[in-house]
Amino acid sequence: MVEDLRHLYRLLDQLMRLPPSIDAPARATMYQIEQEERGMTTFVTSFERLARVEAKYEMVLRQLKLKFGPFSEALEVQIATLDTPQLDALSEALLSFTAQGHLEAWLQGQREGWDVPSFDPSVYAQAERNMVLRLLKRKFGELNEALEAQISALPPSLLAPLSEALLDFMTQAELDAWLREQVGG
Repeated sequence: MVEDLRHLYRLLDQLMRLPPSIDAPARATMYQIEQEERGMTTFVTSFERLARVEAKYEMVLRQLKLKFGPFSEALEVQIATLDTPQLDALSEALLSFTAQGHLEAWLQGQREGWDVPSFDPSVYAQAERNMVLRLLKRKFGELNEALEAQISALPPSLLAPLSEALLDFMTQAELDAWLREQVGG
């Protein structure tokens, strides 16, 4: 009987779309019969599977745009090519991203098949911190130890703003003033 209902539902699903007022009760009935008769999981059509993947993609994209603002179409296309397990992994990893560069590095790892353990934000933050220090040393020569220690202690959320602000600094004193202003000291 359950198998007959499943075949009937598949046929109906292929032939017509039910209005929501009928579709929801039909799904609920199908679910109940499956659970009672066989303890099976719910019947999911290929259209429903595709809709779930699309909804997951839209959710991840919306979260990324809320976190980083608009980004390039090329980046959006890279995200669109991810399969379901990759979208699941991205939905978890994005919680730890502090800069769009983390997303780009994560996507590169997916493309190149890196065998990377779960996302470790401290690795990206340290790489970003090292890059900022290199840029500052290139601009000013060696930094005094106190200044370098302040930069090393910055929270990851201030590294991207510092990487942009350093373009405007003319002296180490301006850098020092920016750091005092940001950390409230």
